[in-house]
Amino acid sequence: MKTNMKTSLGDGRLTLLSAGLVLAFLTGLPPASTAQGQDLDRIVPVEGRAIKATVLKDDYDKVVYKKYQEKSIPTSKVKLIVFGGLPEAFRQGELAERKADEGAENALDLYENAAGSFELAANTANRVPVKALAFYRAAICRMKLGLASASRLPQAIKAFRAFLDFAPKSRFSLDARLELARCYRLSGDLQGGLKVLEAFSKRIMDETLPAKWDALVQVEKIRTLLAGGKPKDALTMVDGAARALDEITPQNEEVKALQRELKFLEGKARVDSKDFTGAESFFQGILDKAGGDLAEKVVALAGLGETYYARGLAKKADRDLWAAYYNFAKAYVLDIRDGEMSARALYYQGACLLALGPLKAGRESAAAAKSYFEQVVKLFPLSDFAAMAAKKIK
Repeated sequence: MKTNMKTSLGDGRLTLLSAGLVLAFLTGLPPASTAQGQDLDRIVPVEGRAIKATVLKDDYDKVVYKKYQEKSIPTSKVKLIVFGGLPEAFRQGELAERKADEGAENALDLYENAAGSFELAANTANRVPVKALAFYRAAICRMKLGLASASRLPQAIKAFRAFLDFAPKSRFSLDARLELARCYRLSGDLQGGLKVLEAFSKRIMDETLPAKWDALVQVEKIRTLLAGGKPKDALTMVDGAARALDEITPQNEEVKALQRELKFLEGKARVDSKDFTGAESFFQGILDKAGGDLAEKVVALAGLGETYYARGLAKKADRDLWAAYYNFAKAYVLDIRDGEMSARALYYQGACLLALGPLKAGRESAAAAKSYFEQVVKLFPLSDFAAMAAKKIK
């Protein structure tokens, strides 16, 4: 079932998510012989012919460009921009990042080199949109390093802040704010993450940004509250987040993925509140109603796994830990999307074996658990569980 390595933020994030992080910008230069047109950019609209001009601003609301005279086009109507005249350091960063994304053995070194190259490009480029793009790409590489090793997350936070300070209205700035909050959450600085999200919420209200951003912020707040041990506060936010998701148009697969994640987080809040009976009933209800919907079944099975794992630890019940292991295994097999839920399922299969120990799970349980953690790092390097799994391997 698992045929490709995930390199997005995916799974429940309009990713970017991270990607996830699928950049809407491609880079490339025309042949050297066309020296006069080398620095021209190519703006590709959603409909119509491409526009060759110099991009002056690339904000989340509009793209401003100039050829013979200054004009603008709403960002929502721009499919992508191909920048011309990029610094050589930018190209070097792009090449290193691509090789790392493809799974090179020295991926961490490549991400470090890519981040440094993008930072050099940001400091040497003479155009604001290009500098902003370079700062953003550097921050993304720093985040990838942070997901592989939590000790590097402060560098990612610093890089995102540098980008946002330079280009607060860049087309990437909205995604960057969410990723910044995520980095704070994964680093354990929950107050830092909530502060970013509160400021983002204010911006959404003041600037009347699309409903999806309100929904994304609310879901990240719920994740942060759960990470901070505040499940009751998280539960109070579920209904508001659900309404925000319902307001998004169109109701595409990305939105549906967020709605499924919200269900999972609602049940997890019950687990974290130690309402194991209520959580089991909640997730079993989702499973009973899922029918042939595999994605719903994955939510239910992973949720039951969370429930039994937590209860097994709390009550030192081997039976619950084995039930958790098997539910996570079934969730992994059924998750054809290979998203965050797959990373969670793999991670907790390993965690269950460690909790059971060699007397209950066999002499090879530690080696088997390590294998699960290694798979998380290899297959889902941009998931929330990558850094957690990396710690377990050491």
